[in-house]
Amino acid sequence: MKTFAQIREYAIAQYQRIASKRDEVNKNYEKLLEMNIYTPEYLQKIKDEGEAEVAKVCASVAADLEAVVKLTVSEKKTALNKMLTDAPSAEQMNLLTSLQVQGNTITADEVKSIALQLSGNYRALHTLQVIAEKAGQKLHLPVQYDYQALTDALNWAEKYLYNVVSDVKNTTDYRQMGLDSKVFLDVWGGADHGAHDDLKYKNNAVDILDGNEQTTPTVEPRKLTDQERIIVESLFSDGVPNGDAMTQIMNSPELRTLVSLHPKYKALLN
Repeated sequence: MKTFAQIREYAIAQYQRIASKRDEVNKNYEKLLEMNIYTPEYLQKIKDEGEAEVAKVCASVAADLEAVVKLTVSEKKTALNKMLTDAPSAEQMNLLTSLQVQGNTITADEVKSIALQLSGNYRALHTLQVIAEKAGQKLHLPVQYDYQALTDALNWAEKYLYNVVSDVKNTTDYRQMGLDSKVFLDVWGGADHGAHDDLKYKNNAVDILDGNEQTTPTVEPRKLTDQERIIVESLFSDGVPNGDAMTQIMNSPELRTLVSLHPKYKALLN
């Protein structure tokens, strides 16, 4: 399986086959035209034959690129499905279970350290996220562990790449292509002169799907949403619990977590 950065490198190299054939055909036609001895009918015949040669190379390049895209996307989808179905190991489950028993005493450093130990298993890491959140800790994972972000990026990349394939297949002159295809294929040769990369493709596909921007998990105290804050504050009047509010709080782990995150009322649980 190629990386998505390698797909672009491959596409640019393959596109040079089209550019070279285009230059060859144009030069041959211009040479005959300058001789000023051939009839318009003959010149048109030469031009049509040249266009057919370019179209043949375009079809070959499009087929090669389509095969590479299809294989890479298929293998990436398989990897994502495996990511969802790989269960945590027995050792990882024991670690998560022991952590869950700690409840609200879990520290941010513990969460981060354990996240690094669980690195590589999507299910284990997301179980840790749930446990950490209940303890008032917000675990942020790199995008490489975000199944939805990876899926969205893969769908985007697949559509983008097949649009490029379609342009290569159906046009023999780069001026007929969409702007995205022109930039992706580097039709102006800017990469040889330090030109900007295809930033749209880089930001939406390469940086996410190739994992070039790996970062370590980070942890920060979880904050109440506006709705959660309203729920907590509805339990109190002038700083005093309403009716049996404390009984409700003590009998509900969810409410206890919310109260423990409220800057004014968390002291009641200490």
